[in-house]
Amino acid sequence: MFDVLSETATPVATDLQTTLRKFNTTIDNFGKNFEKLDVIFAKLQSTPDLLNKTLTTTNNRIEDLSLSFKTDAEKVSATLDELKPILANFKTISDSLKRVQLNQTMVKTQQALTALNETLSKFKKNNNTVGRLMTEDSLYVNMNKLILSLNKLSEHLNSNPKHFFAPLGKSKKKVDRDMQKQEEEKKKAAAQKK
Repeated sequence: MFDVLSETATPVATDLQTTLRKFNTTIDNFGKNFEKLDVIFAKLQSTPDLLNKTLTTTNNRIEDLSLSFKTDAEKVSATLDELKPILANFKTISDSLKRVQLNQTMVKTQQALTALNETLSKFKKNNNTVGRLMTEDSLYVNMNKLILSLNKLSEHLNSNPKHFFAPLGKSKKKVDRDMQKQEEEKKKAAAQKK
């Protein structure tokens, strides 16, 4: 029986020893962790003091800034009070300048309109080139004739360049014969189309 108990107890004892070792390790770890927690809690206890110091410093700076802003605002207000008469004078001067500039502009506009009327009245008379161009159509008629002549000349040049570019050109008789020949060819072409 003792052997049976010894055989059964040995593994249990071994397991119990292993379990106890693990339990001891865990308790040691808990001890270390508790030490770390104590350090953390000690630091957390000092945090409210730091926050209070920071808030006190910030509050003092805000008060300083508020006093500085109040002082600056009072200075700006005093400066604006000093500037009010100057600004009123400037407004008066500005209004006067505007009136003077408006009067000068009106005078210049009137002078320009007078000059324009004089110029237009000269155009209405037939004693100058512009007046003749506006009232007579002879220039228009002459320009149309010139354009038609230039058109005929360019057509003749295009259809018969040898009349112009041959050495010393062709005689009038040869040119007239060539022109008659072209007219006959045009009539034949027109008759063939019909």
